[in-house]
Amino acid sequence: KKRAPTSRGGEIGHKSSSIQNDTSRSDYNLGDNALSDDHTIIEPSREEAMKHISSLKVFDFAFVRRTNGKWTYSIISDRSENMIRFVVDENGRTKQLERQYWVSNIRRARAEVKPENPPPRRRSSQARRRSSVDDSLVRYGLD
Repeated sequence: KKRAPTSRGGEIGHKSSSIQNDTSRSDYNLGDNALSDDHTIIEPSREEAMKHISSLKVFDFAFVRRTNGKWTYSIISDRSENMIRFVVDENGRTKQLERQYWVSNIRRARAEVKPENPPPRRRSSQARRRSSVDDSLVRYGLD
């Protein structure tokens, strides 16, 4: 199957897709169902939802409610003041939503939480041995 190209030659839909912005999530492929409501942003009011949905741009990712009621990780392919078109799966299927349906059918993707201070990498056993040998050489004046 041929996949839709990204702006940098990758393929839309892969976790390694080259389209990355504040709305992209590395733990989803295009067309995946939301694993948790925590991965979506549920706005406190219709007004807030409309304000934020209206600010989405082409190539932003969001979750779109499908006909079966599930929220699907999608990317905006086209939009106007009153319409947003999403690519909803890796086969290039689209869903177009008129403005009156935005609040009930679009949720922004919540940014992934990345640790500020990732744990230190463990040294390999070979590196630990090498360090131990170096310490011994210094200790006995053989460096």
